[in-house]
Amino acid sequence: MLKNVKIAHALLAFVLVFMGLQVLLGGLGYWALNHINDNVQNLYRSGIRQSNAVNVASLSLVAARTDLSRHSTRVAQKQPEENGPLLSARKHIASADKNIAEMEQSLVDADRQAITPYLQAYRRYSDNLKSVDRVLTRGDMQAYLKQGTQKVQDDYMAARDTFIAAAAQALRDQAQQLAQAVALFKLPQTALGRA
Repeated sequence: MLKNVKIAHALLAFVLVFMGLQVLLGGLGYWALNHINDNVQNLYRSGIRQSNAVNVASLSLVAARTDLSRHSTRVAQKQPEENGPLLSARKHIASADKNIAEMEQSLVDADRQAITPYLQAYRRYSDNLKSVDRVLTRGDMQAYLKQGTQKVQDDYMAARDTFIAAAAQALRDQAQQLAQAVALFKLPQTALGRA
């Protein structure tokens, strides 16, 4: 009978160890899935949403500059009463400002440092276009010619390109981390067998 008790204890210990391993593996799996979820959220937030916001704002500002240039032609031809392009430019600038403001609200501290140079260049470009709007509203072509919009736009585009390149690299890094985390759940090819 004593021999049966020892076997029972050994079996019980084996079952408890097996259950402990199951709990440990379940906990590790849960942790890994949460880690993957965090990586996916970071990928979406920092890479895709920010890049899309920057691209939409850039398109809006370039469209606004085009509209302001069209209106400057009308001012030069002494036809400033046709202000459709000026109104369109204001809408584009307001849309870009709103888009960037929404993106800024969604930033986390880790993202702020990387995007600050872009935001500074954005504000300079947006403010420059608003200044051009005011000058053209007054009909002052001399002041319009002194605005230096091309230099401000070039600086903005360089800052945008730098940000987009950094965001793309961050996306690649996060995708690599995600791939490495998912690789934990893959079975080796030899275990799967070949058909």
